[in-house]
Amino acid sequence: MDFATPRNPEYDAFRTEVRSWLQANAPTIVGNPDDDENYAKHRRFGEALGAKGWLFPTFPKQYGGGGLNFEQSVVIAEEVQRLGFGLPPFYNSAASLGGPSILVWGTEAQKQKWCVPMFRGEMMGWIALTGPEAGSDLAATETDAIRDGDEYVINGTKIFIGGSHTPDVLWTFTRTDPKGPRHKNAAWFMIPTDLPGVIIRPMEMLADGGEGVGATQKNTIYFENVRVPASYLVGGENNGWQVASTHLELEHGGSGSVSRETWFHRSLELA
Repeated sequence: MDFATPRNPEYDAFRTEVRSWLQANAPTIVGNPDDDENYAKHRRFGEALGAKGWLFPTFPKQYGGGGLNFEQSVVIAEEVQRLGFGLPPFYNSAASLGGPSILVWGTEAQKQKWCVPMFRGEMMGWIALTGPEAGSDLAATETDAIRDGDEYVINGTKIFIGGSHTPDVLWTFTRTDPKGPRHKNAAWFMIPTDLPGVIIRPMEMLADGGEGVGATQKNTIYFENVRVPASYLVGGENNGWQVASTHLELEHGGSGSVSRETWFHRSLELA
């Protein structure tokens, strides 16, 4: 199947619009693109793209996306990449993978709370999956989330997470029933990093993270009696593996914003 952008007056005009806007708004990056000053420029650029609906262009407008078609999203990605930037222009795996998972499994309130600011570039986050006890075996996680009234108390450790600038949120896989059977005892939370008990410590790496701007290091995340509102649980208690099916399909379906969005929409069509 040919996914080349159609050459017709409509798309040529859109490309001209995108290119002109980028020439006026894309930042100039000199030196290390990941130092504090340049990273701040990437963040502001992402917010500007998000305000136009061009950061996650095919996702619904009501949730911070652009509501555009696939061909338009390819034009945006091509023009952004032509200037040496990625889409999104900073590491934001919570938006790229957690955001669409919330679109499938989250409540309307959760979509408004998390998807809108992430898709607009106003909120940056990491996925927190890998644990020292299990590596990439999600079902073996020992990061526990135990219900206590209207909150969950989260304890555990995640390793090789995120990048070089502190995130706003962590899209986190947990075990909600430590005695329950594998694949039927887990859940996902969106956890703000300013909650008491969230500790982020850089790891010493031999090489950079290789995942774009903002990912030149990895971190260990400690959750020490972190109290998270029950409303931050996405998809239901002990239903984490079904939510993971969406997350992992997106992660394995392609790299980059455009390919992940395409995979997401095709998954919805086949559902």
